[in-house]
Amino acid sequence: MDSTAVELLLIELVLVAMLAVLSASEAALHTIRRPQVIEELAERGRRGRRAGTMGRKAIEYLAAIQVAEFFIVFTYAGIAAAFIAPRLSDLLRFLFGPGAPVVRDVAAVVVTVAVLSLVAVLLGLFVPRAIGARHAQPVLLVLVWPLELITWLTRPLVAVLFNLTRLITRPFGANPHAGALALVTEDEIKSLVETGQAQGVLQEREQRMITSIFAISEKPVHEVMVPRTDIVAIDVDTPAEEILRDITKVGHSRIPVFEGSPDNIIGILYVKDLFRRLARGEKDVHIRPYLRPAQFVPESKKIDQLLRDMQKEKVHIAIVVDEYGGTSGLVTIEDLVEEIVGEIRDEYDVEQEMVLPVSENEALMDARVPFEEVREAFALDLPSSENYDTLGGFIVAQLGRFPRAGETVEAGGARFVVETVEGRRIRRVRVVKKTPTAEMV
Repeated sequence: MDSTAVELLLIELVLVAMLAVLSASEAALHTIRRPQVIEELAERGRRGRRAGTMGRKAIEYLAAIQVAEFFIVFTYAGIAAAFIAPRLSDLLRFLFGPGAPVVRDVAAVVVTVAVLSLVAVLLGLFVPRAIGARHAQPVLLVLVWPLELITWLTRPLVAVLFNLTRLITRPFGANPHAGALALVTEDEIKSLVETGQAQGVLQEREQRMITSIFAISEKPVHEVMVPRTDIVAIDVDTPAEEILRDITKVGHSRIPVFEGSPDNIIGILYVKDLFRRLARGEKDVHIRPYLRPAQFVPESKKIDQLLRDMQKEKVHIAIVVDEYGGTSGLVTIEDLVEEIVGEIRDEYDVEQEMVLPVSENEALMDARVPFEEVREAFALDLPSSENYDTLGGFIVAQLGRFPRAGETVEAGGARFVVETVEGRRIRRVRVVKKTPTAEMV
């Protein structure tokens, strides 16, 4: 092996070492982005404060590192292909003779790329990244000034690349920073939450709240709305005295107002607006001039989107409409928040259990309980359907008509007994899961 070959190999090793430094720094930057880690670094002098700044501006530094890594890898591969592979080809010719030069040259390139790639991936990427993630603070404290230099040198090129990326991705609605921002995935966060709850760091209620935040992005409004049959609404021509009686019964502060039919909601009456007029001694108060605009949303709208819209528009109630424009239900901002924090009750709410366990295999349930919850609670072998969402809807679908109190449906290894009915609404259902002993009897 001549002196030039030795020099080339030394250059390759130096490039691997530089790649290792950058890889360790990249992994460390991903780790220290947590606020508590940045606070710890701030207490460790000038280097610590500078490292904390890197954590807060991680996107800028990560971009610089990735550009530098690209140039190192490009140079590393270029030296291997242009200088090392030909020398290996000469060595193979010396060992095995001059025959088949094409095969010899191809073999030299393959062997060179395979060996040097293995060295680069192992010593330049995997090992340093593991060390950087495990010892993030010490790594950054040692490398803080070299990283500052690299960032300063690559800043013009990084700016050009980001602007070009923004220009190219604009028609697709993509964010050029998205790759750098997505340092932790949704599944990783859920896994951390589950681990924290199992280890006692998080309480079960806290774990449910965090999980619910992700769930609301997938759940449509129609799953949490008050159905049309349960909406308390008033006709626009209803006398003020009658409205007062209704308000006293239900205790609502905002009431939908329709004209002719509940499918024609024309606004929302804020009770305080009515009280203000009555307190001034006004007679024959007509509510039409005092109605607030109603917000209408489709059944398919996702909960998180509606919550943001209601916060932006500063409204507390929305009317849910079906695909034909008819009133399907009603949803309040309280209903949406309850999907995250659980049931919110005030001193006027009447406590009524949605599910009242009777035994291990039996429960008395409100007919509005989501059918998926019934399936999961009793591990029933029943298919889901787009034709119904609730336990009551399932029973109506099975019978093909509205049931009477006392009627029974048997399906999926369980017996469903309609306990109470009010008008055209199923109220309570007794669910009994069949056991092997019961089936034999």
